Order: sequence, then C-alpha cells, then structure tokens
Amino acid sequence: MIHLDELIRVPPGTQGIRPGVHRVVYVAQRERLAALFWMGLGKPEEALKFSSHARKPKACDLLHIEELLQRNLIQRVAVESIATPPNRVRWAQESTKIAKRNKSILLELTPDETQFSLLFSGSWTRHLQAVAARHEVSKKTATLLLLRYYGLRRDIEAASLDGRWRKGECSERKVTRKLGRKHKRVESGHRPEAIGRNATQDDRDLIKIFYDTAADQSASKASLYSHYEDLFSPTKCTEEADGTIELSKDESVPILNERQFRYALNKVVGELKLLENAAGERRINLSNRVAIGSARDRVEYPGQYYIIDATVVDVYLVSAFDRRRIIGRPVLYVVIDAFSSLIVGFHLALEGPNFAQARIAMYRAVSDKAQWLNWLGVPHIAHLLPQGCVPTFWFADRGELHSADSRALQVELTTSLSLAAAYRAEWKAIVERNFGVLNTTCVHWVPGAVRNREKERGARDYRLDAIFTLKEFSRFIARQVAKLNLTRDMSRHLSGSMVSRSVVASPTSFWTWGIQHKHGSARYLPQEAAVRSMLPHTTALITRFGLESEKRTYVGDWMKEHEQFKLAGHNVSVSPAKLTPSPDNPALAWCQMPHESAMLEVKFQNRHHVTQEFCSEDVTELETVCEFLGQDLKDDTKAIRIDLSRENRNEVREAKDATEATLAATPLTNSARTKGISANRKAEVQALESRTTQTSQIVPAGHASPEVLPAHTTAEAAPGTGVDYFKLMSTEMAHWSES
Repeated sequence: MIHLDELIRVPPGTQGIRPGVHRVVYVAQRERLAALFWMGLGKPEEALKFSSHARKPKACDLLHIEELLQRNLIQRVAVESIATPPNRVRWAQESTKIAKRNKSILLELTPDETQFSLLFSGSWTRHLQAVAARHEVSKKTATLLLLRYYGLRRDIEAASLDGRWRKGECSERKVTRKLGRKHKRVESGHRPEAIGRNATQDDRDLIKIFYDTAADQSASKASLYSHYEDLFSPTKCTEEADGTIELSKDESVPILNERQFRYALNKVVGELKLLENAAGERRINLSNRVAIGSARDRVEYPGQYYIIDATVVDVYLVSAFDRRRIIGRPVLYVVIDAFSSLIVGFHLALEGPNFAQARIAMYRAVSDKAQWLNWLGVPHIAHLLPQGCVPTFWFADRGELHSADSRALQVELTTSLSLAAAYRAEWKAIVERNFGVLNTTCVHWVPGAVRNREKERGARDYRLDAIFTLKEFSRFIARQVAKLNLTRDMSRHLSGSMVSRSVVASPTSFWTWGIQHKHGSARYLPQEAAVRSMLPHTTALITRFGLESEKRTYVGDWMKEHEQFKLAGHNVSVSPAKLTPSPDNPALAWCQMPHESAMLEVKFQNRHHVTQEFCSEDVTELETVCEFLGQDLKDDTKAIRIDLSRENRNEVREAKDATEATLAATPLTNSARTKGISANRKAEVQALESRTTQTSQIVPAGHASPEVLPAHTTAEAAPGTGVDYFKLMSTEMAHWSES
C-alpha cells in the first residue's frame, strides 16, 4: 500500500513516469488515484531547483503504481529527517510579513478538496491564478510555494519561511557569517583601510552635476562610475627632492562604492531618465514607446487602406530544373486590407525588395487571380482569394514604394500613398503580425526552414534539407493564405450591425459584408486595364518572326494577318511595340501595337525553356545558366580550336605553294584556266572513279614535281588549245599505271 510522503525511485524505461525520485503527495483511495511529485535524480550535482526543474505532480493510477512496486519495477526509498538548520535564529522568522502571506496562500491551496481539484480535475492553473490574484502576488510565486510545500513533506510552516535554500531534500542554507554590509573588504579586493561611508547630500549633488555634464549619458552605469571615480576620488601629492610632484589616489579616504553610486544616481536623476538616455530616441520609438492606438483606427470600410510590406522568408529553395542546386531564400510581398484583415494579394520573388516586385504584389491585389491560380494548380481556392477593389490609400513603409515610379503609379490608378514614420512598425502591425503567423504556423515546419540564427558545431546544415522550388512554395503559401482568409478569428472586431446580420467572424465575410454595406462605390479593374496601368512594359522589335525583346521571341496566331508584321517581312522599318510579361504565367505576355490601344496576348516561343513547373525567375535563371554553359564550352575547347585552325592555315599554305609551283612549271592564262570547268569537273570525277579500281598505288597529280611530268604534258596540250582534254587525261592515267 502506498503512503503519503513516501519516496519512490523510478528507473529509466518505466512507461509513463519520469525517471528519478518521486514523492507521494496525495492518495485518493476511493478514486484509486495517486499524485507523484518529481524530486530529481537523487544526485548532489543535479539537485532539484523549484524555480526551473520542479513540475506539477503527475496523476497516476494507484493500482498501476502498487503493481509496479510488487513486481519491483520501482522501489521505495528510505526517508531521512531534515536536519535542524545551524543558524535557526535567523531563519525561524515565522512572524514576518512574507511568511504570514505565504502561509495564508498555502492554507487556501492545501485542503483535501482543493488538492484533489488541483491535481486530478484539470484546474491547476485556474486555482493558482485565483489565489495569486487574491493575495496580490504572481502566479509563479503561488506555484513555487505549492511546489516547495510538496518538496518539504507537505509542511506548511517550513514551506512558508522566507529565504530557504532549495537544494536536494530542501535542507536549510548553512550560514557561517552575518549577512549584510561587509565590515572588511579584503576578500573582495577592496582597500582594507577604507571601511566605507554613507552617501551625503553633497555626494548626491556632485553625482547630479557629474551626470548632467557627462559627454555620453547613454553609457552603462559601470562605465559612469569608473569615470566618476577617476574624477572625484581623493588624491594625494608626492613631492621629490628635485621638486617633482606626482598625484596618486589616497587610499585612506573612504569613497562611495559602485552600489551606492548606482542608488544615488537613480534617486537624483530618476530611473526613467536613465533608461531613456541609455536606450535613445530611436529605440524608444521602436520598442519602448507607449502605444495605445490600433492599426485599424480610422478605417471605415474595406478597400480604404491596403497595407503592403515585404520580408525575407525563413526557408531555402532549390532550382526548378536542377533540384541539387540551392538558390537561397525568397522575398515575400503581402498586401492586406486593413478593415477585414483579408490578404488580397501576395507575391514570391527571388529579387528584391524593390519596386519592380512590389508592383506585382499590388497588381495581384487588384486583379483577377483566376489565371494565376490555374497556373499554380489550385483553382479550387479562387473564392478564398477574391479580387480586390482599387484602394483609396496604399500604406507602406519608407522603402521601395517611396520612389518616383511609385508616385507615377498612384497617379495612374488615381489613388494615394501613405508612408509610415521611421521606426514605427506598429503602424503596420496587421501585416507585421501576419509574417509571424505565417512563420510559426507553416514556414518554420517545412524542410529547409531556418531553425536558428546561430549554428552549433556538428549540427546538420538546415539548408541541405531544402526541397521546394519557387512555384511549389508559392502554391504552399497560396493554400496557407486561403486558410487564413477563411479561418482567422475576427470576433473581437464584430460590430452590432454585423452581429444582427449574422456576419461570420472571418476576413472573407468581413470583406463581403463591408463591400455591400460600407463601401458603396468599389471600383474593380478589368484584366486588360490592370495590366496596362500596373505592370511595367518594355519595347519589343517587330520582325517577321514575331516580337523580339531581351533575346526572347514572342508569337501569336493573330500576327499572320497583322499589317505591321507583313511590312516587317518586306524589311520595312516599323515602330516598336510595348510588351508586358505576365507575372501569372511565364509563357504568356501582353503587347500593345503602335497606334493601338488593345492589349493582345502573345506566347513565349522557346517553349522548351518553359514547363508547367517553371516560374519567370526560373526561366531567367535557365537562360543565364545556358549562357554560362556556352562560355564554358568555348573555354574548354579553346586549345582544340586553336590547333585545328593552325592545321587549316598550314593546309592552305601548302596547297597554295603546290599550286603556285605547278603554275610556274606549266603556265596557263587566266582564260584558259576558267574555260571548260564543267568538262574538267566531269573528267575529274571519272578519273577518281578509275583510280579507285586500281590495285596499285596512284600518285596524285598535284604532288608530282615538274621533273617527273610526262613529256607530252605541255602548255600546248592545255584545255582550250584544240586538244581533247579527256583524251589527254586518259593518256596520263595510262602513263601513271605503267609507272
């Protein structure tokens, strides 16, 4: 049978119970339950610390514990009494204010009914919070008192005393000297003859003057005290026989120590001013300033404010065409409606942050996302990523949108741009918090995520776990954004009219209800207008092969009948067209022909570079890699090319020398050499065919020297002189065969 305050040793490997020494702190015979309080491993070097190691007692089945004891799978441990403290006078302060408060807290927590509710009914936190609130202490204080009560054999008097040394079996701290101000400071390195003194009003006045005239008031208190000691510590003068004097510190005069200086400095200057001077204005505005407003203040309807911001995502990606190559971390742009917290658009890129990528996120916010979601392969979530209306204000930080191109875009859309003040991230708290939600809920749990900023030696490099391509991760984020738009809890922002109309507390419902009942004049852009006004365009040359821009060719079936391309086929110079690549599909683009207003769709011609899994960034990367591979080919074959070119030059020189030597031996006129070329060609073919049928080796005519030429081969027997060239060649062949 198990008894209260009994110690039980649990070896490693026991299922459901932490290994170590446990104390039985509660037994419910009727309910067949027992509570075990972990006391540590029983080793002096691993003593129990209530502030960090102790945990809530574990509720166990009483029959299971008794069975383990009977089978000797766990063992009872003999209990020794706690030794009497050596200095009982100081520790037995049962009448102090803190001890009385601790005792009253434990008296509320230790009755049997309360203990049963705490340990077995799941009301541990609720009871502790209620008791802590009634006694005006923190929940941690109440928890530590209760854990100390369990560790000290449920002794309320011992657990209520203040200043106990929590070690092992919670034995008393051994005090060998009087605590308090030191009489002698030899052991701590201070001057033995300087006993010390109390701070006077003159000291406080001097400290205030010193601080007001300090050059760097943001320095640490230790640095300030060192400077104060150098300036105002007592000095003495030593004079030599030759009249030389030397100043040194007078060790016999007591001065204020650092602790006294810190205390006096807090009193005369004020702790708030010290903290403000140490932090600086920027740090105070960023992290310490009182913030009583809300990011949704003065937002009356959906589409009034779109908040946009960018961050580098904590995950590494791989190349789409070679998954062995890691391409780094992408940049995520998010656009959120301030009224409904609906994520109206986002964009993932390998560049940036810059305005070229930010305007793609802005385009996604106000355009139809159906084509983009179809390309991603998730068309079924289109209703959770609705098209946003043109906002009244774009709200951003002083980054990429603070530019001339951004202002030109606002003029084109007839919208306004609002910029947050520097070091005021709370103005964009909605989008800033959204980054944290995305990281904690999904990004930090995928392979390749950034685990910690500082790497430990021997730990696996988390970058090697990267698996996602840019398109795959875009699809992953799209699903998570759709989930947030559908399930984010917006119940705290419900108004009375929303409740009366049974509006669901989600961003999508807030958006739909706000557009119908709050906005009144929402303006949506057609796809063609969104492309023309929001996306950047480049110039493209019109040729008979299509539109050419940046080494890319775009084609469309409508080009066959277009007048500009027909003129280009006749080498007529025509004006260039405007080309806008599609951010939704890298294989598509829109073009605007000269003197026309319509936006026509064209397709990327090099389709072997564009697959269903490639983004526009992947296409650009592939083209760059191809250029590098071509340059590598040139570098690798440079030596062979040089050798072959040298051999060709030698071949040309030898052939030239041989031809000049032959012409010098048997000169011919230019007209004679160019006459009868067809007949010469036919005779040459027949001569070559005859040579292949011979079994003996034939000496080529071009390598015969003038001395061995047949006697009948003279200038008079040349073509064009009345002699049959075919008969002459036959005679020469017969002569070669005889020789």
